[in-house]
Amino acid sequence: MSKPAPRSLEQRATPVQPRGARTLQAVLDAAHHVLKTDGIDGLSTAAVARQSGMAVGTVYRLFPNKEAIVCKVYEDKIRQVRAIGNEIRVTFQRGDDWRAAVRTYIEVLKGAERSTDFDISLASAGLMIPEIRRIDTLHAIYMTDDLVDLLKTLGSPWSDAALFELCMTTYCLETASWHYANTCGTPTATLADRLIVCALAIMEPAMRGDPEPEDGNIDRERLLASYRNDHK
Repeated sequence: MSKPAPRSLEQRATPVQPRGARTLQAVLDAAHHVLKTDGIDGLSTAAVARQSGMAVGTVYRLFPNKEAIVCKVYEDKIRQVRAIGNEIRVTFQRGDDWRAAVRTYIEVLKGAERSTDFDISLASAGLMIPEIRRIDTLHAIYMTDDLVDLLKTLGSPWSDAALFELCMTTYCLETASWHYANTCGTPTATLADRLIVCALAIMEPAMRGDPEPEDGNIDRERLLASYRNDHK
């Protein structure tokens, strides 16, 4: 027996007129509200329609299913987080205290998660919707690129390849706060500070100019290509 075709998670329509854009945002906001209050199991296109005040047909004209809506919410918010981080990242320059710069950058990113309402309901949805893993991994690659650029700007002599592996390690460490939230509840300021201290310790050799690791580098282009092509 042949495997069923994968469900489409592509947005069906992208409104260009202001009214259509408002309708789309209302649907996305409603989906996030339902996700936060009722979880992924309580989310449905009908529930989104009720919460947004739209007809079910309007929701279906925009998205084929609830998973596609969640993917759009997730992707929009992580893009906003990265954009906010980049606003502060580009203000740093060679000669700045690298520890203070990195700490500020990470604190801004965590603040951006709060200001954009990227919350535990979205992080948990990634465990239920495989497509979010692809979106999240691409985001991790691009965020790692940003961190590599920051360390180079601040004076690290390491190669791009060595910095990419180090910064990916740091990024994955930072995301540990979501695992903490799933296990223990809302992360504390103390946890965030501990993560930053760990990140600074990991970066120390690269900023000090120690010899690069002889192995362990990640093939960025292969990783990027594999997740770009995934599910196509």
